[in-house]
Amino acid sequence: MGSHGAARFGGSAERFICRVAAALLCCVLPASPAAARSSGESRLASDAPEAWAMFFYASAASFAGVGTPRQRELWSVEAFLDLGDIPHLGPDERTVGFDGTKQEDLNKAPLYGRPGLTLGLPWDVSFSIGYIPPVKVFGLRANLVSMAIERPMLQHGPWSSGLRVHTQFGQVRGAYTCPGRVLKFEPGSDGNPYGCEQESNDTAIQRTLGFEMSGSYRIDSLYRAEPYLILGANYLNTEFHVHGLEFGEKDRTRLAADTWALSLGGGITIPVGDRVHLGLGVQYVPLYVAQPPDPRSESDSMIQVRGEISYRLR
Repeated sequence: MGSHGAARFGGSAERFICRVAAALLCCVLPASPAAARSSGESRLASDAPEAWAMFFYASAASFAGVGTPRQRELWSVEAFLDLGDIPHLGPDERTVGFDGTKQEDLNKAPLYGRPGLTLGLPWDVSFSIGYIPPVKVFGLRANLVSMAIERPMLQHGPWSSGLRVHTQFGQVRGAYTCPGRVLKFEPGSDGNPYGCEQESNDTAIQRTLGFEMSGSYRIDSLYRAEPYLILGANYLNTEFHVHGLEFGEKDRTRLAADTWALSLGGGITIPVGDRVHLGLGVQYVPLYVAQPPDPRSESDSMIQVRGEISYRLR
């Protein structure tokens, strides 16, 4: 194919990715303030303690890439498994409820796994879909759908670069505000100061959209390993719905917050034979929180280890 034909197909691919990104952005845009008020929602400042916690876990579960987008055969199918650790939070970091005065039960799951499939499309575009099904694990029941579209862009010798757009939407249910361990204490006592009378069934809702640029360098003498760097921008649109019973009263508090956050990732990918591809990396998302009594925002970022294994089925 001549250079004009390649440019034409490359431009078509870029326009296709832009259209998909615009459609996904519409899906995750927050509700209008009037709609939030009518539903009884409280919209939080982006550095509120509750908002920080929602952004922290939405960032940890996001469908960020592990490696630079690579060329795949047309209509090829890969099965993959994403793994990510969920960072442990200290007592002060867990004190986010009631504007940063109540410690919540946030350290539930140490990690997550997301299975999925990737399809090779025309113009070197790849489409991935992943799903964390509603199976109760670590006391949590997730129901998260993830999608991504990506394409390698510039390739010169061992150097590669690429673009990726990813999104995730769904919810995670668990007893964050009233865990079962406090129910053995009398409501209002030191062991149960907030009067929990039953285990709560709270819902954390996540809608995220991310844009990534990445680059890598292939080292042929090291099993064709490719160290990579990723720079991303992520829109986080989150809600938290309380469903508990405290001092005989039903608690149906609803909180919402959204923000844009940058992300930086790095790691290494290694092909194993013709079908298996391994990736391991670290993701850093800078986040900020105003913890009372200090009204100033301070950095409390999310850092996690991620891995991916993929196997080409056809």
